[in-house]
Amino acid sequence: MISSRLNRFVFLTAAAALAGLLAASAAEAQATVKQAAQTKVTKTAPAAMHKVAIQVNQNDKAVMDLALNNAKNVLDYYKEKGEMVAIEIVTYGPGLHMLRADTSPVKERISPAATRKPIRPRRRASPSS
Repeated sequence: MISSRLNRFVFLTAAAALAGLLAASAAEAQATVKQAAQTKVTKTAPAAMHKVAIQVNQNDKAVMDLALNNAKNVLDYYKEKGEMVAIEIVTYGPGLHMLRADTSPVKERISPAATRKPIRPRRRASPSS
């Protein structure tokens, strides 16, 4: 139960961080993350056309950065195409350090994301014949 909540929280925070929408200060973002972690998620995101899962099971900054970079690349690709994608970053074992405020080497890329809503890509005009 805690693991599924944590995974859902990670997905929401990573998606917003990867979209590059953060402008809040670190203190405000950390307070919002704590509040978001305590709030029960009741709304579901719009149905995505594509789904991607990325796992992190190592306490290694390079591995965590690789996962976040891959997620950003996937997000950018489908955003450019005007399609929705759901990206879920799953952490377990030593990879859980990615989500801990006290030990995460990538917290500056993740924690601020909880303050933002997921982005809906713009619809591309269909080519005329």
